[in-house]
Amino acid sequence: MKTISFILMLFLSSHFFAKVRYVVNAESGLIIRKKPTSKSEKTGKFNYKDTIVVEKEIRKRADTIKDDGFTIPGYWIQVKTKENIKGYVFDGFIKKRIEGNNKRAKLKLYGPVKSITKYNTIYHYKKSKDSLYEGKTDYEEKIILDKNGNLLERYSYHWDNKIYLDYTRKYDANNHLLEHTNMLKGEISTKETYVYNKKGLLTEQNKFYGDKPYYKWMYTYDDKGNTIEEEDYYYDKMRSKRWKMSFDENNNKILSEFYNYNEQHKLNFHYFYDSKKKILKRTEENLFTKKTIPIEEFKYQELSNNNRQVTHLKYNSEGKLKDKFIRRYDSIENMTEYLEYKEGSIDLHYGLKRTIKGNHKMVKRYDKNGLTDKDKYVYDYKGNLLMHQDFYTSEERKNDIYSTTFYTYIFDKHSNWIVKKEFRGKLLKKVYYRDLKYY
Repeated sequence: MKTISFILMLFLSSHFFAKVRYVVNAESGLIIRKKPTSKSEKTGKFNYKDTIVVEKEIRKRADTIKDDGFTIPGYWIQVKTKENIKGYVFDGFIKKRIEGNNKRAKLKLYGPVKSITKYNTIYHYKKSKDSLYEGKTDYEEKIILDKNGNLLERYSYHWDNKIYLDYTRKYDANNHLLEHTNMLKGEISTKETYVYNKKGLLTEQNKFYGDKPYYKWMYTYDDKGNTIEEEDYYYDKMRSKRWKMSFDENNNKILSEFYNYNEQHKLNFHYFYDSKKKILKRTEENLFTKKTIPIEEFKYQELSNNNRQVTHLKYNSEGKLKDKFIRRYDSIENMTEYLEYKEGSIDLHYGLKRTIKGNHKMVKRYDKNGLTDKDKYVYDYKGNLLMHQDFYTSEERKNDIYSTTFYTYIFDKHSNWIVKKEFRGKLLKKVYYRDLKYY
């Protein structure tokens, strides 16, 4: 396989930060060395998926290490194990752990990010690879976060690169969402408000069109925090529909009763579990027609070498098999294969097969005529895409590469990428930018 062995990175001087948690993503583990260089004496080792806690992040030296045909950039940082072994590790093989469930975490951003503006520039070639010129810069979006990482405002850019406010959000002191307001051409389009009880559980959600109330959801909980009733009330219809839920001693939902707008008890949804509290099956019982049909099923299978497989079956409104999903995991819970069978097919017609090995992922898509797409993706140890290969799909050329795209990155001092370059072969095609501001 032909590859380009380089990644650009913004190397900065030594930086000092507060306590940071890392996870080791190299399957072979991570060697601790006496000095910040790969030629130094080994003093210890972290295992795959170990968590490394660094009291003070001290970056001593920028470096690059060859790995699987790619050059991985990073810094040597000081560490200490629970056994009090001290030394240095190369942070190109570890990933910072992002805490919380806020927007900053969902965007996989590190550090106290205040705002992010995304834009890109496409590059063109007039006659040859030496005639590169910069095309138009297109702005994508801008988001603003509070100090807790919650999304406050989201803006989008139109074709003329003018910026427009899409929506705003407000939160309480406990980071609960209180208000979400959608904007359209500078005017309020819709608004949703949220109310919580003393335990922080959502009890009421209201939606407004302008100043006019449209509907609201109301939630009731038991002493264990399980939702035991939900009611959706529509103001224009002056009526509501309701769900009542029941749970077993393990807090597993076992029954959901549905009442329609006429307060008629129409449906029962039943849930079944195995001895390990894993969901096995969900069914729908129609009290009007006296029929019960399956909705979904789960099958768990232990494979050799401590591997396992989970099969997920979904059924249509007639109770016939619609989709089948198979996930296979290795002994350390890495997903190694994902199969998707669509429209009730028993083979990969209308389906997808995703094979994962380390940082490599192969994706194949099928329809009734056979293979339609075949793509290979390679990532670094932090989850950034390094290479994408597109293959021919004809039977005689299915192993031949159609095109190869490489990606290189420049990172800031918080380990967030700020420039991402896209190359088709050796030709620069597109540059993505992220303008990050911090508190």
